[in-house]
Amino acid sequence: MTIQQDNKLITPLRSFPRIVGTIAIVISCLVFVGWIYDRELFKNGFPGLVTIKANTTLCLVVLALFITVLLAFSIPLVAVAQDKIRIKPDIGGFFEVWHVLDERSTPPNGSTNTFRVRRARLIISDSLSELFYYRLQVVHEGSQTKLFDAFIDIRWKPWLQWRIGQFKYPFTLEGLENALLLPFILRSESVNFLGSNPGSEGNNFRDIGIQMMGSLSYPVVLHYAFAVINGNGINTVDNNNSKDVVGKLEWRFQKDISFGSSAFIGRVQTASASQYTEKAYNLYFDYAPTFFQGVKIRSEFVKGRIMNVNVSLPQDISGQNLNGISVLGSYKLQKPLPPIEAAIRWEQFVANESNSSYKIRMSTVALTYYVDGLSRVRFNYLIRKAGTDVSGPTYVQEAQGVGNEIKNLFLTQFLLIF
Repeated sequence: MTIQQDNKLITPLRSFPRIVGTIAIVISCLVFVGWIYDRELFKNGFPGLVTIKANTTLCLVVLALFITVLLAFSIPLVAVAQDKIRIKPDIGGFFEVWHVLDERSTPPNGSTNTFRVRRARLIISDSLSELFYYRLQVVHEGSQTKLFDAFIDIRWKPWLQWRIGQFKYPFTLEGLENALLLPFILRSESVNFLGSNPGSEGNNFRDIGIQMMGSLSYPVVLHYAFAVINGNGINTVDNNNSKDVVGKLEWRFQKDISFGSSAFIGRVQTASASQYTEKAYNLYFDYAPTFFQGVKIRSEFVKGRIMNVNVSLPQDISGQNLNGISVLGSYKLQKPLPPIEAAIRWEQFVANESNSSYKIRMSTVALTYYVDGLSRVRFNYLIRKAGTDVSGPTYVQEAQGVGNEIKNLFLTQFLLIF
């Protein structure tokens, strides 16, 4: 059923001088950047206002930015002139069945040859109007069902949009990419580990907060996103007064070449109320030539430090500097040829830079047949060479609970979109 409702334009405050709004935005941005780069400067608040602490300062800056944009540039939040509110949600999702063939002698579940339902997702989304969009996503993995996405977008202009709720925060290229679009069954080890473990409970690349994002098209296409989040994972409140900051910039040249960088900084609190700083940054390159349809070349580097002491990470990994790099290439046959895609990826992940034993190198070969759209059958063979540490499997995908034994792996994915 479709419900349509005509709305009249709410008279904007056009008498508000835009120059005042511009000045306010510039000042707020300067304070915001200063807070990111030197928290000590604001740990006791602004001079003369010692009662305003760092996090209060940050929240006030974000709130001031939001209100300033609303007033100075006249964003009607309730309706747009002659716009129609449309309530007709899109309901869909997908589920995956895996077959795992492991060369280890002592796999965690007692079998080297097994089928399993990897995940099932139900997604509800809708553009209520040209201004508003929402998305809900519920995921069942293993024996748990969780709410992954629950956010609303305010899409005022291409260069200025807001997202509020629980969402994927803007860190790394591969982490932000939809799992349906990845050319491999598993994400690279470094992106998966660093992107899904920050905070006290881990977060599946997601958190709760507010994000400002947009795209500029002159002189080159620039995509940006900055978010202020709890930093404590999904479906929970923050466990400290500090807020984490995440940001991402991407430059796109000639529609087929992209360079980007992302970073986050935040505080994590232990069960004993001790707090530690987590931080990371990321660089990436993505090339999909328009003159040769179907080709994709990508490289991504990540480096950082996470604590995550409340998740089962080895003590000699938690709080250590780590890094990783991956390089991949893929090609999908174009019509009228069969929809087959071949891909190869090389990667290295070092979970503790001070100990060479915490290193894994991996090559993944993939072959995919697309049955209908993105519904597919995919085969991955992972050639893995790990260090000699006894805790390695705790930070390697599909290797948990087996001492220090990490062997090659053959994965088959059956994925159906509905």
